[in-house]
Amino acid sequence: MHSHPNYVVYTLEAFRARIRLPNGTERISQRKAGEAYWNPAITHSVENLGTTSIHNLIVELKPGASCQ
Repeated sequence: MHSHPNYVVYTLEAFRARIRLPNGTERISQRKAGEAYWNPAITHSVENLGTTSIHNLIVELKPGASCQ
């Protein structure tokens, strides 16, 4: 398990993964290369279900700052 604050992801290569939350909830995440998406703060583990490595660019939004 690891944690992220609110964050944006840009998918560099297509992937398929199982996401597990601390409460035991699971979901499958499947993304195409070139997709960008927002995620709220989370603690999770990621299991790669594909045959290639997962490569994403993740930008974490640190708390306490504001954008105006």
